Amino acid sequence: MLYKNVLTIIFSFLFLTNIAFASSTPADDAAVKQTIEKYAKSTDDKDGSGVESVFHKEAIIYSVNKFNNKVSEMSLSEYVGEIKSGKFGGWERDLTIESVDVYGSTAVAKVMMKDAKLKQTEYLSLVKLNGGWKIVSCSLTREKA
Repeated sequence: MLYKNVLTIIFSFLFLTNIAFASSTPADDAAVKQTIEKYAKSTDDKDGSGVESVFHKEAIIYSVNKFNNKVSEMSLSEYVGEIKSGKFGGWERDLTIESVDVYGSTAVAKVMMKDAKLKQTEYLSLVKLNGGWKIVSCSLTREKA
């Protein structure tokens, strides 16, 4: 819990005070979008290792389910377990990356995944670590399409 809070504080500080040393580059924009696309495809394919490869190992997923008004918090391992079991994902959805904002080694994105029955809107926070982009937080809402 402490690690999660520290990670959130550090990310917020870097993002809100613009301490990053470089602005967005086309290569970083493309890499963030590629990370998001891999996440969506891996979820659709029930590919747990693919999902794990784009998330930071300490990532937290927050979910608001509009069907039962339940809010839940999951660790990455719990989320991957739900994907592997078929509770989440396992079918193809249309992915729309509505916005991406990259500044230095931090990024935020608004993403929508939609099929005939469900619409899932996600806000992803990403950081660049060791040359690659990782999702550190995912806040999502599920509702009828």
